[in-house]
Parts: sequence; C-alpha cells; structure tokens
Amino acid sequence: MDLPDALAAALSAGATDAQAAELLEQAHAYVRALEERLRAAESGRNGSNGAAVAVDAPPLPPGLPASPTRPRTGSQDRPRRPSEGGGTAPGSRRRVVLKIGTASLVNEHGLKIGQVATILDVVAELKRADLDVLLVCSGAVGTGSQVLSIRERPTSRPKIRALAAVGQARLIRELNHVLAAVGVESAQILLSFANLGEYEQSLNAQNTINELFAMNVVPIVNENDTTALEHARFGDNDRLAAMVATVIDADFLFLLTDVNGVFTADPRRDPTATRIELITNVDEVRAKIRTDTGAGTSFSTGGMDSKLVAAQIATRAGVRTVVMRAADVRGIPDYLARQLAVVDAAAAQAGAGAALVVAAAPFGTVFVEQRRKQHARKKWLQTLPPKGKILVDEGAARAMRTRKTLFAAGVRAIVGKFAAGDPVHVCAERAPDVVLAVGFPNYNHSELARIAGKRSTEIPAILGAQHVANASELGAVVDRENLAWATARS
Repeated sequence: MDLPDALAAALSAGATDAQAAELLEQAHAYVRALEERLRAAESGRNGSNGAAVAVDAPPLPPGLPASPTRPRTGSQDRPRRPSEGGGTAPGSRRRVVLKIGTASLVNEHGLKIGQVATILDVVAELKRADLDVLLVCSGAVGTGSQVLSIRERPTSRPKIRALAAVGQARLIRELNHVLAAVGVESAQILLSFANLGEYEQSLNAQNTINELFAMNVVPIVNENDTTALEHARFGDNDRLAAMVATVIDADFLFLLTDVNGVFTADPRRDPTATRIELITNVDEVRAKIRTDTGAGTSFSTGGMDSKLVAAQIATRAGVRTVVMRAADVRGIPDYLARQLAVVDAAAAQAGAGAALVVAAAPFGTVFVEQRRKQHARKKWLQTLPPKGKILVDEGAARAMRTRKTLFAAGVRAIVGKFAAGDPVHVCAERAPDVVLAVGFPNYNHSELARIAGKRSTEIPAILGAQHVANASELGAVVDRENLAWATARS
C-alpha cells in the first residue's frame, strides 16, 4: 500500500478529513526531509569532483506505510508523437487530459484529500504506462474560501479573483506534495481565454507543454482568474480542458465530476433515466437534453451542458472524451490499456486506413471522436466560442463540403452581432442548432445582413468597393483557409 491508498483507506475506514490531513502533513515532512538530503548529496558531489554520492532515504514517519520506491517513468529520449495527422502511430506516446471539477476537489471542510490522492495516484500509474498526462483543475475559489474561512461565495468579481489567487497557491502546493510523494514532478500553468484565443499565444502554450512532457513533468492547468476579463473567460474549466486538449493534440479527455455520465433524462428527477454509454453525435444529444429538461434547470444549463460543449470541441478535434464520476477514476488505466491495445492491433493489421475502434467504458459516457486530418490552426479555430451565427441554405451547405468557401448567395440569415474576423458558427437554416463549420467572416454582422442572398457581382454596389477588399474572392463570406468543418457528417 502506498501513500494515496493509505489516505483513501483511512477515509473509507471512518477517518476524518482532519486525520487524513495530518497523515498528508507527515508525507509533506518526509518529502521535505528527502529534498534536504538530496541537496546535501548534490553539494557533496560537487565537492568530490562529480563522483556519485549515496543518499539514504530518511526514516518513514510512523503514520506512513513502508513501500518500495516506485520507478520513474520513461526518459527524455522516448518516441515523440507526431505533431500533425489523423491519430497517433502505434508505439508512440499517447496524451491524456484529466479535468478535475471543484466538487471532486473540495467540500465544506476543505480539500477532499482521500479522493485527490487517489486521482493523483492514477496519474502516476498512467505515467508508468508511458502516457503523457495533463491535469486541468478547478477549485481555486473554493479552496481560497476555505483558507480564509469564508462560507458564502462573494458576488464581487475582485473578491472572487482574490480568493482564486489565495486558493490557487494552496491548491498547487497540496497537489505538488502528493505528486512528489508518488514520484511525479509537476508544473503550474495559468491560462486565460486571451492566451488560447490568439493563435500565436496558443502555440506558445503548446510548445511549453510539449517541453514539459519531454521533461517527464505533469502540467497542472487552471484559468488565470486574476487577469481574465469578464467577457473573455472560459466560464468553466470544462471548456478550458477541451481547448487545451485540442491545442496539445491529446488522444483522450476525461471530465471527472460527481455524475456518472450523460443520462436519457435528469436522473435526479426521473428514476427511469438510464446512462448513455456511447455518443457519436454530440449536437443531437445536446439539443435533446435541452428540449427534454427545459431551460433554466441545473441539468441543462449547468454542469452537464458545459460538459457537452466541451465534448463538442474536443471530439471535433479528434479527442475521445469521457464524462465520468471522479469516484471511478481507478478504472481509467485499465480502460485505456484495453482500448489502446485494440486500436494498435487494428492499425498494425490494416495500416493507416484502419477503421476507428471505439468501446464503451464500464463507467460514464464515451463521446466518439471524429477521425479527420486537420491542420493545427483549424483545430484551434474550432475551440473558439462564437460571437454569432450565419445561417445558410442547403445549396451552400452542400457546396461547403467540397469547396470549403462560403459565398454571400448562400447566406439566409444572421444571428448575433460580430465584427469581421470574429469567430462565428455556420449552420443550416433548417437546423440552426447543428454546427456545420466554424469560421472567421470577412464582413461584420450588419454588412452580412445587407448582402445575404446576393450575387457576388451585386456586392460592390451595396457595400462599396472598400468593404470587399478583405475577401480572397468577390462575394466570399468566409474563405476556405478560415473555415473549419465541424460536423461529424461529412
């Protein structure tokens, strides 16, 4: 039994969070003592012309179980993943993103140490399986409230930002200590929507994370609440997790929550609701859940809807997504091992044209990814929240499948207000809730409303020549290089 197992066992045996916290503090002291000895050994090596110096581990505190040191995973010369292409070649390193929700991290008494330790022990197990792992963690505001004994969440944005600053420091400290206890190094990354919403900054984030993976480090990502503008926030870390998974070209995204996946109805209200094991079309399921549960319910507009949005973003970029209970996290390594073995076997037999192999998990809901080769910029484009919609006729929708350029003649209506260059969704007029594509338009909303349905030759007379200079072709509303196909039906 190792440290996380000991913590989890203590809680399940009836130990209080305070007792578990005391055990964790003993682990902190042990890690600090070990670091002191390592620093002393480093000084001794420098004084002996670089010769190796033996380091004896300090004695374990009485509350901690003795266990053999776990081997560190891999090395910096392990095979690297391809940066582009439709999937990961067999034998290369897969990438896994785990998003931990606030409810899975903290409660009214503070950090849920037993559950956190179990999750981080699974992270260590995935690292030993030669997977790159990234954590996206919520809970900074909740942790800050606990530290400062604030019982009710404030409504003032500056106070919320301040609590997030306090909580983030405490949260990352606790996560680092537990990861160190299981032999894993970690790094903190704070991101705002302004970072990932701008392509060059998203590349900087991608390159930093790639280097951390090469160093065998687990990045821990959270939103930078201190600097985030109210109108330019992720809103929830489910979207942040999906955007990060897209940027780093992850293979799997696990959204850990307190609900065991997506159900046919709200399980809190309908006892006949059943879990949906596999979803291939997120748009249809999201529309049905909204219709069945009605606007304003916590099920449709709260946590579950944000997870469906995250699944839309991730699966469009080729990332398989699983919504599951944090309590079932121990099942992730076995699911990944079985699924990756099947995928590799199929790919080895059929080559690059192997059929997509997807299996339901014994927990949660699996969202099937779209298997398409895409340029990194178009994957990034699909992660951006839209400022509006462009509704098109059937002819334009069919033409976009082949030409990938949207012309004014096919535009039927405009929804929302947006500037030229803002991200927008392109939807069929008959199905306005199903996203066909995401793109950067050459015109703002008012200009598009004036030229909707018009032939290309009519546009200069309507808008003036100075308003059509941004388009690569006369009448092009969204150019092909600024358009990313979003629907699975191609």
